[in-house]
Amino acid sequence: MTKLFKEIIRLLLVFILMNSTHVRWSLANEAIPDKKVEKADSLDDLTLPSDLGDFKLNGGGAVYYSPVIKNRILIPVYFWGEVQKAGLHYIPAGTSFVKGLSIAGGPTSLALMKNVKVFRTEEGKSQTFVFDLQDESKEQVFHDFIFKPSDIVRIDRDDYFQNRAYYTSLIGIGVTVLSGILTFQAIKND
Repeated sequence: MTKLFKEIIRLLLVFILMNSTHVRWSLANEAIPDKKVEKADSLDDLTLPSDLGDFKLNGGGAVYYSPVIKNRILIPVYFWGEVQKAGLHYIPAGTSFVKGLSIAGGPTSLALMKNVKVFRTEEGKSQTFVFDLQDESKEQVFHDFIFKPSDIVRIDRDDYFQNRAYYTSLIGIGVTVLSGILTFQAIKND
């Protein structure tokens, strides 16, 4: 009895330790190919400070522009968390929330859609915008919200499904071990 009982407990502990360690791979170390700077063919192809109008740069003097669309300024926006292509993306100025999130590949299947946050700092003041992507009645808000330079979009992970499977299997093992012990005691007492 004790040898069988110890073996069951050992297997249970091994299972718990194996399932309690979650490893998440990061694509942050992948090599990024060098981008070459091309010369402009004419002065009309350059974006000049006068072309910026009232567009304000946050903390820097560099202006990025689209090589495809003339006079289209690109702004840096950071996408963190459960996004297909997390990281820094340069998106066209005036891009809406939906288009910007689409440029980053959209949310993953594990994304917590009820609590998407956008952090913005303007003139030393921080603002946080919270979106519920599951609420279809507020869909127009996603099209009306326009990204500004250095916005940070954070989409958290929804751990409900992942935790549910873990605890369900853990309870199943516990019930199996308990039923084995009770069965053994019932046979022993007879």
